[in-house]
Amino acid sequence: MSCSSLAVDDSYAKILNLLKQLDNTLVNAQLAPSANSIPEGEMLFLSFYIGNNYLGEVVGVKSRTGAWLELTSFFDSLDFAIRTSSEGFDGWFIEPSNHFSFVQPFSQAEVLGAVHHLKPIEIYKEEDDLYVDWQVLAAWFNLELDIDYGAQEARVTSKHVLPIEAKIDRTQRLKRQFVGSQYATKPWKASPYSLFSSPLADVQLGYRKSHDIDATNYSILGAHDFAYLSSQYYIAGHEGDLLDQARLTFSRESEQGKLFGPLKATQVEFGDIVATRVASLHRNQLARGIKISNVPLNTLLDQNRISISGEVQNGWDVELYQNGVLVEQQFDSTDGRYLFENINLLVGLNEFEIILYGPQGQVEKHTKQHFIDGSALDSGEAVYEVSLSEQGHRLFDDKQYQIGSLGWLLSTRYEQGLSDTLSVYGATSLREGLESGPKHVLSMGSNTTLLDRFLLNVNYEQDDLSQSRFELVTRAKILNQAVRLQYNRLSKRTLLKLGSQEIDTSSNLGIEFSGNFMSSQYGRLSYRNIVTHTNQQSGGSSQSFGNSLNYTLGKYAIGNQLKWTNPSLGTLVGTGSTQIQARFGQVYSRFSVDYKIKPDRDITGYSAEVYTNLLADVQAQLTYTSSIENDLDTTKLALSWQTGDYSINTSMSYNNDDEWQFGVFGRFSVGYDAVNNSYFTSRRSLAQSGSALIRVFLDDNDNGQLDEGEKPVEGVKVRALQAHRTTLTSAQGSAELTGLLVNRKTDVVLDKTSINEPFVVPRHQGVSITPRAGYVEYIDFPLVNASEVEGNVYIEGGKILPYAQIKLLDDSGAQVAQTEAAYDGYYLFTDLKPGNYTAKVDDTLVQRKNLKTTAKLEVELSAQGSVLSNVDFSLKEMDKIQGLVASLGVFSSLPILKTYFALVNERLSSLEGYSPFYYKAPQSNQYILAFSFSAESRQKQAFACERVSSVGLPCSVKQTLIHY
Repeated sequence: MSCSSLAVDDSYAKILNLLKQLDNTLVNAQLAPSANSIPEGEMLFLSFYIGNNYLGEVVGVKSRTGAWLELTSFFDSLDFAIRTSSEGFDGWFIEPSNHFSFVQPFSQAEVLGAVHHLKPIEIYKEEDDLYVDWQVLAAWFNLELDIDYGAQEARVTSKHVLPIEAKIDRTQRLKRQFVGSQYATKPWKASPYSLFSSPLADVQLGYRKSHDIDATNYSILGAHDFAYLSSQYYIAGHEGDLLDQARLTFSRESEQGKLFGPLKATQVEFGDIVATRVASLHRNQLARGIKISNVPLNTLLDQNRISISGEVQNGWDVELYQNGVLVEQQFDSTDGRYLFENINLLVGLNEFEIILYGPQGQVEKHTKQHFIDGSALDSGEAVYEVSLSEQGHRLFDDKQYQIGSLGWLLSTRYEQGLSDTLSVYGATSLREGLESGPKHVLSMGSNTTLLDRFLLNVNYEQDDLSQSRFELVTRAKILNQAVRLQYNRLSKRTLLKLGSQEIDTSSNLGIEFSGNFMSSQYGRLSYRNIVTHTNQQSGGSSQSFGNSLNYTLGKYAIGNQLKWTNPSLGTLVGTGSTQIQARFGQVYSRFSVDYKIKPDRDITGYSAEVYTNLLADVQAQLTYTSSIENDLDTTKLALSWQTGDYSINTSMSYNNDDEWQFGVFGRFSVGYDAVNNSYFTSRRSLAQSGSALIRVFLDDNDNGQLDEGEKPVEGVKVRALQAHRTTLTSAQGSAELTGLLVNRKTDVVLDKTSINEPFVVPRHQGVSITPRAGYVEYIDFPLVNASEVEGNVYIEGGKILPYAQIKLLDDSGAQVAQTEAAYDGYYLFTDLKPGNYTAKVDDTLVQRKNLKTTAKLEVELSAQGSVLSNVDFSLKEMDKIQGLVASLGVFSSLPILKTYFALVNERLSSLEGYSPFYYKAPQSNQYILAFSFSAESRQKQAFACERVSSVGLPCSVKQTLIHY
């Protein structure tokens, strides 16, 4: 085909398409019913909308000039507070001061204090229902109504915020706030400790070769349940020493505090532990011992400072960011752990980001959040922690750890909440077997919240060698910026030249400001300023100033750290470091420079790093580092291959001293699936986080178990909602959820839209679990055959009942589904699980329409699935009788009526003609207690009231219509 003929054909196609559109428009215009084409008296079922929000159905009747709208459904759709009674309508709309009244004989309405008279053509009555012209309603309530008779829709607009609009807005805000709800809501599945659970391990293997080194190394971090405890171990070694590091810890946790009976402990640890922190004067080592505490899980007891630790493989670097600002670094870990001690906590949100850098270019991130707004304890609440450890020794003693016997150390801490804003604490430690140094340390203090704004911490500590430390810290949030003011005074022993000791006293005053200068579409600028002044008894005074800035905008980030130090003896020193990060498509780059300002201005070193994806699973990193002070330039190239199961990294480096190095590094986590007797692997850590193994299968016999011959289901999406993890089932119907946050409850559910099997639904809606470190939770999701139930809603005599709410109840009476019948009375339930159900029409509609059910509708749905048709509701109009009653009182609730009846019944029971009963007033929520009833004789009921009055009770004759 030539280009010219293609152009002609294309123009012809456009013209033909335009003609088709015009033809469709003309046909639709002829078929769509107009207001004039609908016969007068025809029933209308109008769908009311505000914007795109559906309000409900309003019943109408076609009139000569438009439509009459039924008042009850009209008021319900707009959520007006207008009550319905036998006399008419009364209440208010939009605001309580906007009064509305429309009562019998329905010739006039009172709206906002003004009387509006109705013409006969503007009102329509049908049995118990009252209809008013739509234009009259629009004028009464200052609305604009746009009715599309063809589409059976009505659009509502108003100059005021209608109650239903406010309700919709609140609902949508709530949905936005809890999107992927932050709280787990599914039935909780316990994760009890077991004798021996599925073992999990994080494995690292490495090989390094250089001009003078040729070595291999490994490390393993493992975890699993053992003897109804959680066990965690770490072993590492290298060529020539296969076990140069080892540690082992056993622990158990109880969120409800049920450990050790009256101790009500929440946590216990033994093996290699860190002793209870007592004071800042002395630090403890990882040592063998035991620790018990009743501090609630995931709760910070010390609201002033925090220590952040975790597991890391050897040779990795770690950076700690607080609220976006770099605060500390740790280089080249050697014992499988990182530890940042005594990090100051700020008022409000403390968001910590831990970034781990591997020797071959790996980058991993972890986050922790803590919100500080006052004392951690409520009034009367008390917590404790106690530990006993042998310092200088671990479970697996090695010459590396035997640094001399430091003795047995007993450490305790106790804190009591005196009120919701004040708590006091005390801590002490006793050491035995120590040849020199302090054997007794005492610490005490308090945490106070002042004026709901300022947090005040006072702490004093002292040892038996007359060393002491006093600290006063106050924190606040001012203009949304965190402020911390700190004063401490330290008295410490110092060694003189002649071997004698004396007490040296120093004091320190510091202030810290941190927060965001800006957080908008133009980026986020975070800062941290620290100013300190120190007085030293033996050496004058010194000052220091530190500033950290971090600016992020989309894919770009700039950080700078600057520190000025003015020592008592010496010259002013100013040093700094700047980092620039940017991403350009698939390329990530990072540039940093170290410099000094005082006493000289100079660049001391810089580095440049480029990182990109070569393939979907292959990444490359090129780094150039220059240390100007050492005159050393290094170039490194790293390649990483990462899959969902493992990662392999290689690196090659060379510097200008002709030193070179090559390394290859592999990392993976492995776990054992005890149900399927198989192993599974993951690139994420399994030993430090929670895991769940999922099975999805077709449960043909609806017994909740995977039986022989039942089919696994592939490709189903499984979500851990609060943990933000998603996975797909394999051909064997299994899936792994890994990296779940420890002790953070999460819902585990199926994404129903991902189930490709037709006519099946999950047997349960999901479960919530509380992940434990190094523990595998097993969850089954059986899929059962779905059933459908359909039918119609009739009123005896063949008349349909449109838009009725139909509810489906299970054996226990709980509602499992709800639907609304269509305009022709047809209803349909889909995706129903096997079981026995009862269907019923909503009681509110039945009562409002004065109907009653003739029989209970029960359905049985089999495990094979079924479609039940013609499950019809046949309602009957209540019988009614007009007459007179001798009324004993009108009551707003049935329990109050019955209580009154019990009090007066003895006095009334002896009266002649006493036939007590009660009934609900038509179009009202009020109940009437009656002495007797007659169809015509007012005189008879008046005489009955005289007898009632003779025993001292009120009585009145009422004319009423009773439905029964």
